[in-house]
Amino acid sequence: MDGQLRVELADLRGYADQVGRAGEACASLADYVATFVPDGDFGRILSLITPDYEHLVLRVGETLEADSARLAGTRSGLRHVA
Repeated sequence: MDGQLRVELADLRGYADQVGRAGEACASLADYVATFVPDGDFGRILSLITPDYEHLVLRVGETLEADSARLAGTRSGLRHVA
């Protein structure tokens, strides 16, 4: 092996599209979390976990948005290489 990566252009374009769809799915899931995941108001019995839950929901949304942006960048880079 000479240390070089060889790939069919069609495969590279297909992989770029797959990565792009994964990024779109992350963005959709982030929107879903922001819209449909309830706030942490579970009533008195679960009031001890409310702050942790709300922080978790916020972090999940941020992570999904960041992953979406990174995957979109990867898709763009793969298409540029192809």
